[in-house]
Amino acid sequence: MAKNKGKNIVAIEFGAGTTVPTVRYECQKRGDTLIRVNPRDYLATIESISIPLNALEAILEIDKFMV
Repeated sequence: MAKNKGKNIVAIEFGAGTTVPTVRYECQKRGDTLIRVNPRDYLATIESISIPLNALEAILEIDKFMV
């Protein structure tokens, strides 16, 4: 993580549910911005982006905005 010091890190979390919260915790801790993608357990903090889609649907939608 030292090489990323001073950079804005975006953590994109696909399908991490609430049953095993380890992935959720690590993404929230390590990313400056969190994008949570999950069709059921998508709720995140107010500073985060919550997407209630499955991973493939979300990737296809995000891809539409890439240059």
